[in-house]
Amino acid sequence: FILLHIGLIFAFHFWFRDLLRELAKKYEILLMVLFLVFFLFLASEALLFVSFFWASFHSLSSPTLGAWPGEGFYLPDPCELTFANTLLLSNAAVSLGGAFVSLEI
Repeated sequence: FILLHIGLIFAFHFWFRDLLRELAKKYEILLMVLFLVFFLFLASEALLFVSFFWASFHSLSSPTLGAWPGEGFYLPDPCELTFANTLLLSNAAVSLGGAFVSLEI
């Protein structure tokens, strides 16, 4: 376990060292690599969200609760704060994506 963490620290050290060396040489390629890393991060966050949603949906709609959709099934109210926060987050993601595209990198 400790060797794994030491190896991870060394990998990050050398990756950032090479990243800074490449910054002086190939700025456009570095931006593309950083965009791909950011895209992979967003994809992992989206898959994490889908997994939590699916686990919640599956546990609430399982046939062991009785008649489908069951007593514990929750339909969100569009006027609640959580729904408004989801819309705000989605709007921010779309606007940031549009801003990144407008940079024309």
